[in-house]
Amino acid sequence: MKNQTLIETVMSKIPIPETAASAGLFLVAIFISRVFGKWLERRLARSQSEGFIGEFLTKEKKLLIHSIRIIVWFAFIVFLSMIWADYIEKIFSSAKSLYAPIIKGVVIVVIALMLYRAIHLATEILLSRLTPVAEKATLRGKQRMNSISQIFRYGSSAFIFFVASLMLLETFGIDLKAILATIGVGSLAVGFGAQSLVKDVIGGVFILCEDQFGVGDIVDINGEGGLVERMTLRITQLRNSEGTLITVPNGSIVNVKNFTNEWSRVDYKICVALKTDLEFAIKVLSDEAEKLKNDMPEDITDNPEVLGVDEFQDSAVVLRLWFKTAPLRQWVVRREFNKRVHKRFKEEGISIPFPQRTLWVKPEGITLPPGAEK
Repeated sequence: MKNQTLIETVMSKIPIPETAASAGLFLVAIFISRVFGKWLERRLARSQSEGFIGEFLTKEKKLLIHSIRIIVWFAFIVFLSMIWADYIEKIFSSAKSLYAPIIKGVVIVVIALMLYRAIHLATEILLSRLTPVAEKATLRGKQRMNSISQIFRYGSSAFIFFVASLMLLETFGIDLKAILATIGVGSLAVGFGAQSLVKDVIGGVFILCEDQFGVGDIVDINGEGGLVERMTLRITQLRNSEGTLITVPNGSIVNVKNFTNEWSRVDYKICVALKTDLEFAIKVLSDEAEKLKNDMPEDITDNPEVLGVDEFQDSAVVLRLWFKTAPLRQWVVRREFNKRVHKRFKEEGISIPFPQRTLWVKPEGITLPPGAEK
C-alpha cells in the first residue's frame, strides 16, 4: 500500500500532457532525421539532374542531409521550450538568487586565469631582458635566472590559486572566518608532522641564495647524479644518463658536487708501458693537446696543462694532464682526446700496457734460500 501511494504521488506530479507531447515530438524528430534522411540520401544518389542544381546536389549531398537534420533538431528544441515554458520560467525565477554569485564567481575565475597568464608572460619578458645582464655579471647568470623564474612561477601560481579559492568561497556565502580558524588549528596540529616540509623550503631558499646549483647544471646530490631539470623551493629534480627522473627533497641534501659551475675540467690520465720513453710520450701528449686546443677553441678555454708522470703502477706509468673547458663540455673534450691519443700512440709505437705478473716456479729437488718462498 505504501509503494502504491508513493507511485500515485509521483504520477500526480508529472505533467502528463507535456510529457506525452515531448515524447511524440522526440519520435517525430528521430523519424525525420533518420528515416527521411536515409530516404533523401538514396533519392539523391539516383537523381540524374543536370545543370547547376544537379551538380550541387551531387557534390553537396552530405551537407544538405546534415543541414536538414540540424533544422529538425533545432525545431524540436524550440517546440520543447514552448511546451515547458511555464516550468522553465519557474525554475529560472527560483534560481534568480544564484545569478549574482555565479556571475561573480565566473568573473573571479576569469580574472585569476588572466592574472596567472599575465604573471607568466611578464616573467618571460623579464627573463629575456635580464638574462643578458646577468650573463655579463657572472658566467652562471642564465642558470640563476632560469632557477629563479621557475620558483617564482611556482610560488605565484600557488598564491593566485589560494586567493581565488578564498574569494569564491566568500562569494557563495561560506564563512571564511570559520574556515581560516579551522585551517589555523589544523596547521598547528599538522605543523608538528610537517617539519620536513619547512626544512625542505628553507633548504631551497639557501640553495637559491648561495647559488649552489641551478637548472641546467650537472650535479651529484647525495650520490645521485644527473642534469638539474626542475627546481622548486621544496624539491630538486634530476635526469640521469639513463633518462630516469630523480626527485630529491631540498631538506635532505647534504653533499652537492657541481660539475658545471662557471667552468669545468678534464682530469686526463693515461697509462703507458714501463719501457716507454717518458719524455717522448709526454711530448706526444702535449702536441696532441695543443692541436685539440686549436681545433676546439670554444670548448677548451685555457692552454692544456701537462702535469707529467703522475704515478707508477705494477705494469704501467701514469701520465696526467688537465684541460680547462666550458661548462658541460668536459665530456666532449675527453672523448675527442681519447680518439686522437689512440690514433697518435698507434702511429708513434707507444704501447698502452696490459697487466703483467712474474711467476717463480720451484723445480723439484732444489731448496730455495730463506725468504724466497715468500
